[in-house]
Amino acid sequence: MHVWDAISQNWKSPLVFLRGTGKKGVTAKDYQEQVLEPVVSPAFLGLYDYMNSPDSQYIEDQASIHGTHRALVEVKSDLGIPLHCQLAASPDLNSIEDV
Repeated sequence: MHVWDAISQNWKSPLVFLRGTGKKGVTAKDYQEQVLEPVVSPAFLGLYDYMNSPDSQYIEDQASIHGTHRALVEVKSDLGIPLHCQLAASPDLNSIEDV
């Protein structure tokens, strides 16, 4: 089972227990439908009760369900999610990993 969560300066997401539909479990499409569309996009569109800074960016680790560099970048843009792009060889600076 995969669990997804997010934190920001003044908000934390609900825990999302991802249901995998692929032969090997959770897919990028599952991530899109269960996380990006119902949770992340509304957060960046200001639909939650917290102040969203115009400089906010969405940071992901290098987990394969986040899609390849090209696979979900356009989807995230279409959903209004400003993505912080990291190079493949960059250190993982995602603070939630320590939690």
